[in-house]
Amino acid sequence: MYTSIVAVAISTADSIVLSVASAIAREFYEKRAKVVSEKASLAVSYVAIAVMLALASLFAIARIGYVAELSVASSAYLLPLAPITLAGLLKRRRRSWQALASLALGEAVALHATIAYGPAKMLTAPLYLNLPAPLWILLLSSIPLLVP
Repeated sequence: MYTSIVAVAISTADSIVLSVASAIAREFYEKRAKVVSEKASLAVSYVAIAVMLALASLFAIARIGYVAELSVASSAYLLPLAPITLAGLLKRRRRSWQALASLALGEAVALHATIAYGPAKMLTAPLYLNLPAPLWILLLSSIPLLVP
């Protein structure tokens, strides 16, 4: 039983890492390079894989939290993408700095909530004005997108 659980976890992690590495190579290298080289694309993928595995190892060594707690926290770290996605779906043209500022503000609030309350309580613990972190994440990440 334990072996099958570990196998599923490793298979899932492997799929995620390979998908993200492929997306990084495609979006950051292949779309911007004047001449696309397969070797360079593979090198970008390998570097992305090494960085993600190093980060995962640091998380494991630091024993930051249980997997369930970290998955809850990851939902808060994805929240800043909601206003950016809505702006894109509504075809509201924005400058790239607005999307980056939106993402940075939302991630900063999520990081603050994680440090202040831990990954398990970051979604429910009140931050400022007795409002929970997800509301602050959405509000602050929306502000740069509202600037004309």
